[in-house]
Amino acid sequence: MTDHRAEFRDFDHTKESDRLDVLLHSHLANKKQFQALWTVIRLLLLLSHGQATVERGFSVNKETSADNISELGLVARRQILNHIRQVGGVLKVDMSKELLMSASSARSRYQQFLDEEKKENEAVRAGAKRKRVEDSVSDLKLKRVRLEEEGTHLQNRADQRAEDAENDAINSLSIIAESNALRRRAKEKRASVFLMQKNIDDEMKRVDSL
Repeated sequence: MTDHRAEFRDFDHTKESDRLDVLLHSHLANKKQFQALWTVIRLLLLLSHGQATVERGFSVNKETSADNISELGLVARRQILNHIRQVGGVLKVDMSKELLMSASSARSRYQQFLDEEKKENEAVRAGAKRKRVEDSVSDLKLKRVRLEEEGTHLQNRADQRAEDAENDAINSLSIIAESNALRRRAKEKRASVFLMQKNIDDEMKRVDSL
């Protein structure tokens, strides 16, 4: 019987040219004494790997990742790793003129990326700040409307009580006093509305400057 131990010992599963199914088929498929064994092995080889490919991808991601690496950086490393595996190793990567030029300008492109990222972050922060100021202006406008309504209501009550005093000679002094108190409160409300409008104008200037 021919000794095939050296062939099995030298088998390298990492080489694309070496396939396990081909090796086993050549030694088991056509031999009667191994028919039952070959049937079992063939079934095993045909079993679904399920999520094995996906999980291998996670393992590769873990190997290529580093602390604080960005999504773009991880994708770039995976692309480099996949290309090196496809061509058969680092020494087989084609050092073309385009690749060398790309590598020489990598630093400037990275700096440009950082500048663009900084501008985007500044725009996001400015937008968030503008949103906060606009929300503040909206709240102030609502408060101003409520103050105006309260002031108008107090003024109307004061006018009504003044009319009541004209028709009630006995209680006219107390009614006039009540009317004057309502007018003072209405005046205070109008003063608050004035200050509120000033605050709104100041906030609107901030919005325009953002």
